[in-house]
Parts: sequence; C-alpha cells; structure tokens
Amino acid sequence: MTFDQDEREALIDSFSTALGEANKLVVRLKFRGKKEEAAQAARKARELSSQIDRLLTSLMDDWLGRAAEIQNDLETTTARLQDAIDEIGSQRDNAAWFVTSLSLLDDVINIAARLVA
Repeated sequence: MTFDQDEREALIDSFSTALGEANKLVVRLKFRGKKEEAAQAARKARELSSQIDRLLTSLMDDWLGRAAEIQNDLETTTARLQDAIDEIGSQRDNAAWFVTSLSLLDDVINIAARLVA
C-alpha cells in the first residue's frame, strides 16, 4: 500500500508536532536549570529533526507501508510526550520522568526511521 498525498501530509504534520514537543521539552528543562538533561533532550530533538529531513527527502518516492498503523503509533507517542512535558510543573527532580520523556522521543525517532528504511 502506498501513502496518498493526504496521508503523507498528515504524517509530516504529526512529526512536526512531535518535534515541537521535543523543543518544548528542551526549553522547559533549561528554565528549570537542568542543563545536562536539556542537552540530552536537544540531541534527541536534533536526531528527530534529521529523521524528518530524511523523510521529507523521500517524499518524492512512494512510501510502502501501513499508513494508518504508523499514524496511530505516531499520534499516540506524541500525545504521551505532550503529557510527560505537561507534568514538568508538578515534578521536582524526577529522573524517571526525564527517562520516560527521552524514551518517548526515541519512539518518535524510530517511527520516522521505519518510513525511510
């Protein structure tokens, strides 16, 4: 099955949303004085941005795969990332929260990689 134009646009929109959330995470960590964590999150955001760039480059080729499944995975993961970021205000030096946030960014990066592999 190939992705139609609407599906491609929806995927790019979802990845853009996830990248925005990743950047929001970096900013919030910096505001909390978490320099090391912010640097780690920034590396993940750059990795995601790189995957998105690869994905955009491949748009001229047909994407083979499962559009609905990938879109669902991406939306679910991005929503979980948004929830994790929203918890920043209620968390105080919670390492588990940070690990979860980075793990969710890895999930989004892996979803992107599935499309360009």
